[in-house]
Amino acid sequence: MDTNVLDFGAIGDGRTDDTEAIQLALDRVSAAGGGTLLLPPGVYSCNTLHLRSHVLLHLSEGAVLQSREEAVAYPIIGRTPNLPGKIQAFLWGEKLVDFGIEGPGSIDGGHPEALSGAEAAAISFRPALVFLRDCQRLHLSGCELRNSAYWTAHLQRCEDVVMQGLTLRSHPHRINADGIDPDGCRRVKIIECDVSTGDDAIVLKSTEGDLCEDIIVERCVLRSSCAAAKLGTESLGIIRRVVVRNCRLESLERGIALHLKDGGAFEDVSFEDCTVLADGRFAILIDASPRHPEHPFPGNIRRVLLRRLDVRTAGRFLIESEPPGLIEDLRVEDLSWYATGPLDPNATKPAGAARTSVVAKTPAPLARFAARGVQGLVITRFEVHGDRSAKELDIVAFP
Repeated sequence: MDTNVLDFGAIGDGRTDDTEAIQLALDRVSAAGGGTLLLPPGVYSCNTLHLRSHVLLHLSEGAVLQSREEAVAYPIIGRTPNLPGKIQAFLWGEKLVDFGIEGPGSIDGGHPEALSGAEAAAISFRPALVFLRDCQRLHLSGCELRNSAYWTAHLQRCEDVVMQGLTLRSHPHRINADGIDPDGCRRVKIIECDVSTGDDAIVLKSTEGDLCEDIIVERCVLRSSCAAAKLGTESLGIIRRVVVRNCRLESLERGIALHLKDGGAFEDVSFEDCTVLADGRFAILIDASPRHPEHPFPGNIRRVLLRRLDVRTAGRFLIESEPPGLIEDLRVEDLSWYATGPLDPNATKPAGAARTSVVAKTPAPLARFAARGVQGLVITRFEVHGDRSAKELDIVAFP
């Protein structure tokens, strides 16, 4: 039988603080052995909610779970290498088992506005919308997650996760407003999600050295002002067995990005049957280089496959290992590359993160596909069409 939050005193008028009532309902349903907790139509204004095991949180049509963001009510639950340096969250779960959120309602962080890097540096309170750590058997489906102050859905060391049919939205010019961040997670399926964000849309990480493996991203539409589909930059551990297929990847910068910056490894990664639309200088970037050149790392990118991609961009496909030899066994098969304009002759590889040491950069080669320092690169059909300069090359290896 469903449990209704109204029975615990929730009001849902958008003004009343419903934190205590909804938290009590979560606690009671979990303690009774689990069940569905229903939020009927209304706007439920809350501070941090601590999620509980064996609860399915059902957001009815017209139900909005709205963050009040009273800073004193948001405990610090972790640290992050990125600004603001601490993890706080609107919906927070630790060691959950069999927890879910289903739609068609919404979860709203209350930040629809743009935010620049300089503005973000001056703000110490920017909570994530959803933060789940050390959880098992999670299912999130159907609902909308929007207007997060920071990362929208951060999953750390979670296992057996299904995220299906979600809609994620943040302002296209809001820094750190990532979409979905599986961080040291295992067995995650992200299916049929529609993500439009001001930072990376889907990004796999290993911020604390945990193994991240068996990740499937399928039939999604990913739009980003940074990278649509990305691995790194935080790569302290191994990220392996990753499949991105049948997706549409749209970006103001990079459609596909692999940034190995902190050691660790990316292994057995494939992008297949995707459409890539990128406005930046590097539509696809595979980069293995230490975050700080004065402190090189033992790390590798191995066994990467890019197959049957339809790419439309005025930018490049750049693969670069600094020092040489960190990228091995990379295959490119059946890529159709449609040049929507001439290459920028002054384009330099992006640093990959704000915490990267500033080093002198030289412009990338004037070629649609450029590779440096790669061992075992195999290219099978890479065709370039469209608007190109007479000086451009299709494929080049450079020292």
